[in-house]
Amino acid sequence: MATATGPLAQHASFDGRQRRFVDTEQEPLVPIKPLSEQPLIRRSINILTLTVFLQSTGFTLMLPSQWLYMQSVGSTQEFYGYAIGVYSIGQLLGSLAFGYWANHRPTREALLVSLTICLLGNLWYSIAYLLPDPQWQIFVARFFVGFGAGNISTSRAYMSEATSLSEKVAVMAKMSAAQAIGFVMGPAIGFAVAFINFHIGRFVVNEYTAPALLAVITAGGNLAMIPGITELKRKARGGPQAPKTQKREWIAMTVAMFLFFDVTAVFAVFESTCVLITQNDFGWRVWQNGILFFAAGAESVVIFIIISRPFWKRFNDRSIFQVGMAIQVVGLCALATYGPPFNWETRLPIWQFLLGVGIMSIGYPVATALVYALFSKVIDPDFQGAKMGYHNASGCVARIVGPIWATSAYAYTGPGGGGEILFFGTAGFVLLGVVVCAAFWRFLTPHEAYANPVRGIDIKPEPLHSSVKYQPILPERTTFPERPSSPHGVYASINESL
Repeated sequence: MATATGPLAQHASFDGRQRRFVDTEQEPLVPIKPLSEQPLIRRSINILTLTVFLQSTGFTLMLPSQWLYMQSVGSTQEFYGYAIGVYSIGQLLGSLAFGYWANHRPTREALLVSLTICLLGNLWYSIAYLLPDPQWQIFVARFFVGFGAGNISTSRAYMSEATSLSEKVAVMAKMSAAQAIGFVMGPAIGFAVAFINFHIGRFVVNEYTAPALLAVITAGGNLAMIPGITELKRKARGGPQAPKTQKREWIAMTVAMFLFFDVTAVFAVFESTCVLITQNDFGWRVWQNGILFFAAGAESVVIFIIISRPFWKRFNDRSIFQVGMAIQVVGLCALATYGPPFNWETRLPIWQFLLGVGIMSIGYPVATALVYALFSKVIDPDFQGAKMGYHNASGCVARIVGPIWATSAYAYTGPGGGGEILFFGTAGFVLLGVVVCAAFWRFLTPHEAYANPVRGIDIKPEPLHSSVKYQPILPERTTFPERPSSPHGVYASINESL
């Protein structure tokens, strides 16, 4: 490979495709190394994957006992619903705050602060019964736990920035698997610690407070691991992006955020109605629901592992995402009872319900893993924290809207009504996501910065009659049109060299 000579020899190389200079002194002309060659970065990603798992566990750890806890301090069922929703509101705000923070400060710093907030919030929750107006104490404590859990945007941004384009799907699938396992293991762990019951003076450790205290311990252990994260060497680039590039990126971001909202809202609907169906149609108890969710979660984890295999690199990400969405449509249709006007059945058979749950447990992990990967690819590969915050915030909104739609539509049909409005309406929303993905297909492609590993500042080129010779970064068999009037035959010499 020829090198530049003359006054720019030590400062720039010429990108022939875009006919611009890039600063090779500011950012070396090398792509991101594979994770197999970066043990410290690989260790950091493993720590962040564990962090995502623990944050997900913290969300569902309280679910088996939170209503009983609030009921014991005089709360109403309506206020309990607010206390559930405030977690997602806190996470929405935390995602934006910590995503922005991670762009401007070290990643470790944002994680240390957010995990400390989670630790203190869970401790507050565990002693709420000792404080005045305990139901409001629980409400505020859950808000702060949710706010601290907004660090998931920081974790995602780090993973995306640290990986090459070809490794993003595998890494995002790994992170999604950790999140899914956390959601599944949370209620199981919460049920297991419910058998703890002792007190030290006025401080009680029982089925209501033990899950929060366990979350305090795990947050403390997680905090001890954060110093082991290796900071990425980010390099500021001079000058803003071109307006056309910015417009394309924001369109792609908006579409990807809508698709993430779609996937998350659909899962929230599924999660919210499963217990209602098992109670109304089958009379199941808590332990039976626990087995169902554990089996569904285990199935999802297997799918996540399959998606993370290199085999899937040969397929288009957008196509795989649409397949995952189509599978969810089938699963939602299987969960409906085909009463009037179909008059096929009067009650949902258990085999049909289990079939629907099984299909949904395939479609959801496929769609969610790919939508993470799509978003991480369409945005600028550097400084992704704030944009990952926007992405995670859209999921938080979905976790608020989804259950409201699910409970309202299911209540409208009444117990045993089959939920046709709910499931067919939700299936229509999934199909809307498929249509939107197809309509904006050309926008959901990797950011143009991935086309060239060098991403530097523009430098004003010297005149063509200069003695400087440039080495273009071009694919094979690329040619430039001849320009006979150009001095010294610069363009002609480039064509000949190719």
